Amino acid sequence: MTEKMVKLLVFQEHEELCEMNLHGRIGKLPVVPNGGFPPNITKLYLSQSKLTKSSFSVLEQLLKLRFLTISDQSYAEKELVCRAGGFLQLESLEIDKIDEIERWVVEEGAMPMLRTLTISYCGWLAMLPEGLQHVKSLQELLLKSLRESFLARVREGEGEDWWMVKHIPKIIIQDVINVQALAAVGWGN
Repeated sequence: MTEKMVKLLVFQEHEELCEMNLHGRIGKLPVVPNGGFPPNITKLYLSQSKLTKSSFSVLEQLLKLRFLTISDQSYAEKELVCRAGGFLQLESLEIDKIDEIERWVVEEGAMPMLRTLTISYCGWLAMLPEGLQHVKSLQELLLKSLRESFLARVREGEGEDWWMVKHIPKIIIQDVINVQALAAVGWGN
């Protein structure tokens, strides 16, 4: 067990701890209850964590988690899957500056309480999460600084993915990024 994992394991005994901001590489979480997170964690912010698929599935099982932000290279795989029965209490999810994700799948029965979803600065994500239409609780979708081709897919009435989000009362699109601007700053590499 690495020193980083040992430090994370210490937190699982802090039952009163409900909010955590973790910056730095975690990678694969240890095989312990809740992946070493406190049992009453409700708000989690991860930055530069480089989580694997198996570690992400641990996060899905945090029974009291209501707010999750995964930012700045906190996921290290090309495909992200939110499994059925995962994130049962999650109300808000923010995926920000995760260049690695190319494909995202939301299985039916995942995130049944999700009210707010923010996707921003995900340079290689080509489209909305497959299965997003199953998240009927969703009240707000914020799409920020994404490719023009991504945003064209959610254009009201004519986009290929409009049918998946037409049930969402509030859809906000901010700061459209064109492909030339991405190449100029090396975003998505």
